[in-house]
Amino acid sequence: MNKPFASLLAMIAAILLVPSLAMAGGDDPPQITLRVHPVVMNASTSSIDIMWENSEADPGKIRIGTQSNLSGAALLTDSRDIKIHKVTINGLQANRKYYYRIELANQSSPINSFTTSPASTNEPFRLVMLGDTRKGYGPEAWLLEAGEDDDHRAVQQAALNRAPDVYLNSGDFGFAGQDEDDVINFFKQEKQLLGNSVFYPVYGNHDFAWFFGLSDASLGTGNTYFDSYFMVPGNGAFDYYSFNYSNVHFLVINSNGCNSAETCADTFAPGTAQYAFIQSDLASAAGNPNVDHIVVSHHHPAVGAGGVDSEFNALFPLYTQYGVDTVVTGHVHNYERATKDGITYVVTGGGGSPLSGTDASSYTNAIAKELNFVVGDFTSAGASFTSYGVVGDDNTATWVLDSWNVQY
Repeated sequence: MNKPFASLLAMIAAILLVPSLAMAGGDDPPQITLRVHPVVMNASTSSIDIMWENSEADPGKIRIGTQSNLSGAALLTDSRDIKIHKVTINGLQANRKYYYRIELANQSSPINSFTTSPASTNEPFRLVMLGDTRKGYGPEAWLLEAGEDDDHRAVQQAALNRAPDVYLNSGDFGFAGQDEDDVINFFKQEKQLLGNSVFYPVYGNHDFAWFFGLSDASLGTGNTYFDSYFMVPGNGAFDYYSFNYSNVHFLVINSNGCNSAETCADTFAPGTAQYAFIQSDLASAAGNPNVDHIVVSHHHPAVGAGGVDSEFNALFPLYTQYGVDTVVTGHVHNYERATKDGITYVVTGGGGSPLSGTDASSYTNAIAKELNFVVGDFTSAGASFTSYGVVGDDNTATWVLDSWNVQY
């Protein structure tokens, strides 16, 4: 459960006004050893969530302010002796860049930054989208292109170089969500991107316990280590939720549910709690005059090289009825853009996983077998999207794969 800092209410006004409580200048303290470096989540116009994991069970401290060197910053304390700290910082200003670091004793993490959500829907922002950041396994790693940590690092660093405000990962963060080492490796490889943009996760099939015989039931019901770390909006469940950022509404869906007893669609079929949430959420977004663009994200592609996946037949009418503009997915390890009923379906599954083929369908507009990520720039007039290929192998060089525009 998200826990606000115990001392925060007395310090809300002090975040911008009170001098640093521990440092007035000089050299930075020695770098702290963290098991998981800070991850920024859930930006609002006045608050932010930050998670990190200490190496041992210790209290946590964040120094936060508006100067890049943390001059005049406030030091906020979570006094609980725990390893995983999940904290909410309130009293921030809208559309403001903040700098922060984690401190423990005489050590600190590097200084990171994030930007709070705009109060006005006229404010532009940048979104980066990518997915399938997991490593290859066995024959995958030996026979297929990419699939190593150096490919994952190259994609996340290339995405970070585009200075996104918001980061959406379409799933398969690691190879197996019940392998603790694999989970920690995801945070290790992505610590720069996760610490310097506002992160929203979309669960993939590899992010749960069942994969490769670890378990064969209850997929999508919390059997993953990732939910011990993630902080998501509390309007749905740990694996599906929604949020607004400026003039864009985002809906995250859990499309996982495949085991011997059910099909993928059973997790969002009519009559399920998730379907009711999806329907209600999209209806609300469609009726909101401050929403110009609706983005839906789930791990498995609904439309693409494989044609139309009938597993999503219950959702297609909702997407059309409520004016969904863009659907972002992964699972297939390449890049693809397809169109159905005026809705753009994007597959960005080249975040570091072993790459797969480029067979197209009649719905396909563009397709490429490349490591990739997608940038979306949103304004009050419309959105522009550009997909980039990445060299990989720790080489962050990029080139344009595809681009398209949406006018409001």
